[in-house]
Amino acid sequence: MKSNRIFAALGAIALVLTFSSAADAGRLACRGDFKKYCSAEEPGTGKAVACMREHFDELSDGCKEYIKEMKAEKAANEAESHAQQ
Repeated sequence: MKSNRIFAALGAIALVLTFSSAADAGRLACRGDFKKYCSAEEPGTGKAVACMREHFDELSDGCKEYIKEMKAEKAANEAESHAQQ
């Protein structure tokens, strides 16, 4: 029984690390794309976001996927926030 709990805990840790590394990979992909297409803009500003949108079709697949995941997460958080009101 104790070994089952240990394996379950290790599985949970591996799952968290997988998601963390996937998010890190997405951020790294976007960082490279940002430097390539939008380095003249200050990161985090409206102009930077507009620049990334403007170049969306040219972004790496990893960055595009990361952006899509972040949009979906934001939409889910907003929906949850509205449901709680």
